[in-house]
Amino acid sequence: TQTLVDSPQSWESLYHLACAEEWESVLKLATQDYFRRQFYALHPLADIKEDIAYALRAVRAKRDGIAIFRYLLIEHELGERQQVLDQMDILELLLTLLGTEAALNYLMDGNNLRVGDDVGLKFCLRLVSTGEIKAARLIFEAAEPLELLSGTRPIKQYGDDWQLLKLWMRCAHHFRSFEELETAIEALRVEASNHESEEDVDASAANIRANLRRVLVSAVSAHHDSDKWTSLRTLSIEPEEQKALCRQLDFNICNQHSFHPEAQVALDRILTWASKETLDDLDRVLIADYLLTIRVDAEGATQWIEGISSRRATTGHHHNGNDWILSHYESDLTVYLPHLGVQLIQLKLCSIHLIPAITATFCLRGNWS
Repeated sequence: TQTLVDSPQSWESLYHLACAEEWESVLKLATQDYFRRQFYALHPLADIKEDIAYALRAVRAKRDGIAIFRYLLIEHELGERQQVLDQMDILELLLTLLGTEAALNYLMDGNNLRVGDDVGLKFCLRLVSTGEIKAARLIFEAAEPLELLSGTRPIKQYGDDWQLLKLWMRCAHHFRSFEELETAIEALRVEASNHESEEDVDASAANIRANLRRVLVSAVSAHHDSDKWTSLRTLSIEPEEQKALCRQLDFNICNQHSFHPEAQVALDRILTWASKETLDDLDRVLIADYLLTIRVDAEGATQWIEGISSRRATTGHHHNGNDWILSHYESDLTVYLPHLGVQLIQLKLCSIHLIPAITATFCLRGNWS
């Protein structure tokens, strides 16, 4: 059971006493133990410092010079305690030990966040993963970067805005329709630097929008929701970009949901596309992997890996600009060696995408040099 000082309702007591200018009562209440117990009850440090400021007003009114040093030392002590607390994943601890309500009480002040938007959005994803959708929505709505999404504030090209937008997109599809997301994407503006032309700024904005749509596809395809997969294919965007996003979705479905019926259809679309393209080695291994995983088609898989070069994969331009494939997949065909009777080699693949390199397992027939 919470004592009076541990109760959130008691945290307003000192404020009301200060407003009534009952300075003697303020000093009587504002002890080191009082502030420590508030801190231990996870009352935000910023709010505790406000109470210390009220105590200092009482000190001035009562002309108690010694008490000034006492409150300065209390503030210093709590600041050091907060530094230690900041090094811990306090939200995860609260969620695990005390439940969702305790974590929300720490995170939220009414409808406002006590932490940065990025922290809020990360915890929103954590709650979504545990099925706490109502609590996740509350945090999401408080953490949405509305100034960026409405175009009121342009995106800084060199800063934290892009990371924040990615986090937002990974959360947003749980609470917003695709039409609403696309409206927000189209409203984004990019901050121009002194030396950039209008065309360069427009190109940067278009690139950010395209990248956000790819983040959306990755986020949606990570979940087992075929209705959303279908809806995602109907985004009202430029046709070539739509085709590329649908292809990304197909690869993701095959990679992450190989036993879902939709994987068969997705693989058919990939095979139709691949038959008209000149693919690099990694894509061919991916297709072989999918044929084996989804259809147990050893003969078909063998045809796709016939003649794969053992040389180091090129770091040049990836086919059709779809370099997202490199960053999303690692292929390990070792479990299928008995079916194919092939030799295993390891090949380091340099990626031109967000991660510097990935290691893929290639299966080749015969000798290599």
